[in-house]
Amino acid sequence: MPSTPYHRLLKYEISKLREVNRDLNVELDRLKTQLQELNERIKYLTEQNLRFAADVENFQRATEQKIAEMQELASVRIIRELLPILDSLDNATDQSAKALRSQMLGVLEKEGLRVIDSINVPFDPNIHESVGFVEGSEPGQVAKIVRNGYKIKDKLLRPALVLVGKEVS
Repeated sequence: MPSTPYHRLLKYEISKLREVNRDLNVELDRLKTQLQELNERIKYLTEQNLRFAADVENFQRATEQKIAEMQELASVRIIRELLPILDSLDNATDQSAKALRSQMLGVLEKEGLRVIDSINVPFDPNIHESVGFVEGSEPGQVAKIVRNGYKIKDKLLRPALVLVGKEVS
């Protein structure tokens, strides 16, 4: 091939283009490496974020559960202190005291208090405490309630004091 100024210029331009291409390939490799590092960092941060979100959710759930437990314990403590007053109202004979008892029981029931239904049911040592026997009543059945028993939700707060029927000897 003849070496004309045009050919020399073309050869020079080709060599310059090859240099630029080499530089661009080096820059492309650097950018690929940087992109891979950034993708790995994004993956790591995403996993960390998911763990953090799960930790926050678990903490919120545990906190809500603790708050509910504390509220229940506070209710139980207050209700326990009010039970003797309720017992006094159970034994009252005038209408205003009975109305007050009914009103007070309504408020306590909103807090989860339930009277244990004990009359004419089989004696159950899990919810009843026997303080004596009554002859002539059906054996093993609760014949009389001496003091009401109470539950909060499904937990026994106080057993019912009862008289249990027994056969006449």
